[in-house]
Amino acid sequence: GHGRNGTPKNDTISNYRGKAQQALRGALLVEKSYLTGRTDPGRNFSNIVWLVSTDSPHIKGWIVRSYGDKDANADVPREKRKYASSVVRRRVITTGSKGRHTKTKDDPSTEVFAEAFIDWFLLGETDLVLKHEYSFADTAALRTARPLYKRDRFFP
Repeated sequence: GHGRNGTPKNDTISNYRGKAQQALRGALLVEKSYLTGRTDPGRNFSNIVWLVSTDSPHIKGWIVRSYGDKDANADVPREKRKYASSVVRRRVITTGSKGRHTKTKDDPSTEVFAEAFIDWFLLGETDLVLKHEYSFADTAALRTARPLYKRDRFFP
C-alpha cells in the first residue's frame, strides 16, 4: 500500500526490494558469466552499464545507490577473471520514467506513452535483457533479437 502522499509504505518497499533482489541476483550471475569469459568469450565486456527500467522510482534509486559505481570484477575470483588486472566499473543508469503507464488510475496521455516507449526502446538497444516478471522486457529483446534472461536462465 501507499501512504497519504503516494509514497510507498516501508512494508511495500521491502516487498518490492525482495522481488527486485531476485532479478538482481540473476543480473550479477549473468554479469559474472561474461566477466569470466564463459559466455561470449570473444566479446569485450570491460565496460558494464546497467539500464534499469522499473515503475518504482524508489527501487530505481535503491538499485543505482546499491549497485552503481562498483567494480564488477571484485566478485570474480582472480584466477577466473577475463580482465585479470583491471577494474571493471559498473554504471547503473535510468530514465526519467515514473512508471505512470502501469497506474490504472492515471488517464492515458502522450507523455505517459512516451516514457514507456523510451524505456522499452532503450532496453532493446542493450547487449542483453534481463527480465523479472512481465512481458515488457520480452518484447524489447525480441525487437532487436537480444539475448533474454530471466534471473540467471537464458531464453534462446
